[in-house]
Amino acid sequence: MATVLLKKKTSLNAFEHQVIRQLRPLELNGAVLLLAVSGGRDSMTLLHLMTRVSAVLKVELAVAHVHHGPAGGKKGRFRRQAWELVARESQRLGLRLYSNVCPHNWHSKSWRMKWLVSPRSPLKSEDELRDFRHGLLETWRSELQAQKGQRTFTLTAHHQDDLLETRMIRLIRGSGLKGLRAMGLCDGILLRPLIGLSRQQVSEYGKSCSLTWVEDPSNQQVDPLRNWLRHEWLPALEKRRRSAVATLARSLELIANEGEDDLGESEMGVRVLDRRKYLEMTREQKKRTIASYLRRLGVKGYGQSHVEEIIKRLDSSRRELRFTVLKWDWFVNAEQIRAFRPEGEPGIN
Repeated sequence: MATVLLKKKTSLNAFEHQVIRQLRPLELNGAVLLLAVSGGRDSMTLLHLMTRVSAVLKVELAVAHVHHGPAGGKKGRFRRQAWELVARESQRLGLRLYSNVCPHNWHSKSWRMKWLVSPRSPLKSEDELRDFRHGLLETWRSELQAQKGQRTFTLTAHHQDDLLETRMIRLIRGSGLKGLRAMGLCDGILLRPLIGLSRQQVSEYGKSCSLTWVEDPSNQQVDPLRNWLRHEWLPALEKRRRSAVATLARSLELIANEGEDDLGESEMGVRVLDRRKYLEMTREQKKRTIASYLRRLGVKGYGQSHVEEIIKRLDSSRRELRFTVLKWDWFVNAEQIRAFRPEGEPGIN
């Protein structure tokens, strides 16, 4: 495993600004972010990214690493190397590390791991690994929130490709429309800053920052369904039809949002939108929601450019704002979004 090399701190780049624009509307000022870092490429990229943008977002960071239990061979070596990498990076960055193991005589060649929380039996399936991991992450998040007295979120490194794989797996297992609505930017106390970015974008950013990581040997196995989709089926589809994977992802996104008014009449009434829920949406969901809202209001003559302009205004980090689009006046506070039609303009009462 190579040493992590980080470039001298420079001004933020386009990738980092894109993530800031996505997170800023959530008003995270003063929040504590617990980064779930496995030691793999995506999570090490998330760790580096968030240390770069934390000052702009005015958030405090901590790191969490889950060791999935003793194992022999390549799996055991990977887990040990992953823990070492995350622990050393956390120490170098001055970030507190939460883990279910701690080192004994770490700086000696024969250092051993002391278990704080270990699996009762070997974890074999992806579901077992996930449940064990999520349980620990939520325990640490709750402890951190109690200690800091601030809103505390868990951050994972899921990206667009992970979302596509998850949706495909749920379809294969017989899921309906509800099952396709998975993994948004913000699900309660869980944030996914990379969900709007592709695996390729995340990889290119990591390489541009001279990061390194450890590869989980199970990622190369084609036995688990997710890895088969990732390494076999989706590449074969792309080879057969160029851009088919991107088209499939867009189609599933449209299906997932079809007929869904996230901030519709059933939740907030015809005239008022819930701003907190709006800010948790992906950009595509925002477009659909605003277009649906304009239709319900009876707004005439609007187009995609007007929807984009409204979204641009609504994504402001200001707690209160007022603006006019298509002669309709918009009033926004921390809880609500509301538009009023001009005098004499036909529409709902």
